[in-house]
Amino acid sequence: NSYKYPILAILARRYLAILATSTPIERVFSITSNIVTKNRNKLSPQTIAELILLKYWKIKDLKELEEIFSDNLEEEEEEED
Repeated sequence: NSYKYPILAILARRYLAILATSTPIERVFSITSNIVTKNRNKLSPQTIAELILLKYWKIKDLKELEEIFSDNLEEEEEEED
């Protein structure tokens, strides 16, 4: 029926394809709202991302932080070379 109603077909494809919010993204916003505050509004995007990851890891009780950090540091050192 898209040939009968081309505008409606375009609108349906555009707006009906939007997914509903999921719980994981809501958790990210919740974590972020506690990190990015009025007092911390000058943090760099990199620092904010790292703080979010640290808080997420703390929540998930990951015990392999040293391995993750060492991998991250190795990647940064390779990028600098």
